[in-house]
Amino acid sequence: MAIKAVDFTPQEFKLDRLDPTGETWVKVRHRAWKDDLERGEFLRAKRYAGMQVESNVNSYGLMELEIWLTYESCNIAVEQPGKENDLAPFRPKAEMDRASFIEALRSVGNLVPDLILDWHDAVVSVNPIWRLPF
Repeated sequence: MAIKAVDFTPQEFKLDRLDPTGETWVKVRHRAWKDDLERGEFLRAKRYAGMQVESNVNSYGLMELEIWLTYESCNIAVEQPGKENDLAPFRPKAEMDRASFIEALRSVGNLVPDLILDWHDAVVSVNPIWRLPF
């Protein structure tokens, strides 16, 4: 009997805690081995001191990385007080590089900090092994 391959079809999650209309969504895919390797490199910045682990890892930076690694697309738009247009900085992953994605994520996160936490909840629901940093 053959081993069943992982389904990498993106899953859509509504961000309805922040948008009760249920219209705002993110699409997240299952992690691949290459994603685990990149995440492992990020986490490598730790030292063992006896039985305690000293970590130089920023957990919020880890969230950003995990969101980027599993990102497919979203329709996030943020209403900005006093501005005519909504902030909608995201495009499908194939159309963004990592730097422009992180810049967009931070610009939205500065306006709605809980958005990143809710988005990361979707990431770990698809990739439960990432609930713990290491």
